[in-house]
Amino acid sequence: MKVTAVVPVYNEEKTVGNVLETLTSSKKINNVIVINAGSTDKSINIIKKFKVKIINLKRPIGKGGTIKKAVKYIKSDIVFMCDADLHGFKEEHIEQILEPLEKDYASMCIGIRKNPIIGGYFIDRMILTGGERAVFTNIFKEVMKNPLVEGWGLESVLNRYCKKNNYKIYILNLGDVTHTLR
Repeated sequence: MKVTAVVPVYNEEKTVGNVLETLTSSKKINNVIVINAGSTDKSINIIKKFKVKIINLKRPIGKGGTIKKAVKYIKSDIVFMCDADLHGFKEEHIEQILEPLEKDYASMCIGIRKNPIIGGYFIDRMILTGGERAVFTNIFKEVMKNPLVEGWGLESVLNRYCKKNNYKIYILNLGDVTHTLR
């Protein structure tokens, strides 16, 4: 199966290089689309060092609106979404997230990061807003038609759509993967 990784970026110069290195090194990822949401730091200079499709926006429009800009470029079977502010992200995490779809025991897999806030991991498991996830492209494209994905509703709309349509969701603990808290 072909996999496209979609990475929204906004001022992530400290972490985007490692995330893109992991994605572009993976044998499982066929294409990487980076949407730069108007970064004012050195993120774009780092992104340009990698062989990826770059979409530049003038300003931030929320994660869902940002990712929506990549839809017309996705021609693969699976969409792998990944935040650009990850720490400890490795190729093995990509493989773990993709496996439930490749082996056909889920239509979407959500990776849950380690949360340094007391009780944060359990909250993340309960509301399932993890940014590292894989979903079949046909489901992804259908969900992206929903206006509720604009701003910050993408993960919630994906979760609701899959549950409503009885698509199996697999939840995975990503171990020591964390992200920059803001």
